Amino acid sequence: MKDELIAQNVVFHKENFGIKDEIITCAVPASLITLGDHTHYNDGIILSCAVNRYAVSTVNKREDNQINISFGDCELNYNSTLNDFSENNIRCGQVAFGPLLNLLREDGLLINGFNCSIRSNIPASIGLGNVSAHQISLLLALNIALNLKLNDEQVVDISRRAELNFVGKISNRAHHRTVLNCKSDAIFFNDLRTDTNDVRDIKNRDFKLIICDTGKVIANISDICNERISECKVGVDGLRLYIWGIKNLRDINLEFLEKHFHMIPKKVYSRVFYNVQERIRVEKATKLLSDNDYNKFGELINESHFSLRRDYEIGSEDLDFLVNEASKINGVIASKMISCSPIESTFNFVENNKVSNFIEEINTSYNEKYGKKLTFYSLNIVNGFNN
Repeated sequence: MKDELIAQNVVFHKENFGIKDEIITCAVPASLITLGDHTHYNDGIILSCAVNRYAVSTVNKREDNQINISFGDCELNYNSTLNDFSENNIRCGQVAFGPLLNLLREDGLLINGFNCSIRSNIPASIGLGNVSAHQISLLLALNIALNLKLNDEQVVDISRRAELNFVGKISNRAHHRTVLNCKSDAIFFNDLRTDTNDVRDIKNRDFKLIICDTGKVIANISDICNERISECKVGVDGLRLYIWGIKNLRDINLEFLEKHFHMIPKKVYSRVFYNVQERIRVEKATKLLSDNDYNKFGELINESHFSLRRDYEIGSEDLDFLVNEASKINGVIASKMISCSPIESTFNFVENNKVSNFIEEINTSYNEKYGKKLTFYSLNIVNGFNN
């Protein structure tokens, strides 16, 4: 799948631009947050993984200042110059590339023109992990082709700053680190306060990640998620009146929060309560993974889904139905909504030999309930770009 996608993009690039000289191609996997959703803007801790769907960028350096970009997925072409390109016009689907190129230009790094071809097999339903894969893929290819000499920290910093310009504060650098450094058959641990990461090996459990995509588009999902950020900030500002030294919700423990529940608005309390509880779930899950207790790990993922639904008020009846139905099917370890996805979808950890039965059963149940069939994506956890 990855090699075929790379080959398609290379052939297209050479034929489209008539290139015979050296080209650079970078294929970067998508990422998925399994636990820790929405804690990233409070120095949170997050469990994530990279999956075998890729964004591929093929680049060659030009000797002039012309920029030519072709998007294989959207069948769009963009042509401009280094001085004249508009960051608002360079996009394909949910991914904007203009902010990234503009940052490189402002930082004095983009001084050569280039030809670029981009394509992907990442489903939009995977959410922000799709955006980050595309950003990192293009930046890595430019880094090599144009000899920008960026290290990994600079790659993460630039791609994250670019994302902030078009998705807002829901941009999560855990995604950027995951697509670079995750390992196959492992869950990636991110501590966003200390900026450290680690892996939890899961080689002894044979399962797949199955995405159930309802096809239902969520209107203004970025606005909804950014609203939760603002609500959490209101909670932090209110709680600072009662405890000194609070930077953000990472500094709030559950006992303190429950004692001061009456000091902040009810809706804000719910947002803060979710955030504090989710951090506790990640702490527990990290230990459970070290102990190879995947069933209890799965229970925490399910619990996280319903906390997002109840306390963060995101999700839908359809997604609740899918998670509840999945929990009844033999071989399902965990099920949860993909938060901040533009399409109502769930991810599911399913034992490898039970995947076919899972897909058949949950598709039948959903069709009987809603008169519509699901789209499924069967994924494996893979290495990040650097591994």
